[in-house]
Amino acid sequence: MNGGLKMEKRVFTIDEVAELLCVSKSYIYQLVRENKIPNLKLGKRKLIPIEQFNKWLETQAESQLLL
Repeated sequence: MNGGLKMEKRVFTIDEVAELLCVSKSYIYQLVRENKIPNLKLGKRKLIPIEQFNKWLETQAESQLLL
């Protein structure tokens, strides 16, 4: 269908982010509601852009190291 090209995944679902961070889905939804984690809405779905998530995660890790 895509001419033999492999499409690179560009977004995570809420479930995927919760699993990656070992936290509950409800906690990720809370972060999304409070705009504390990069997100976008596609219809009724909430998605997390992978590139922005990775940058956000680095920032979070760096700020924890400074404490």
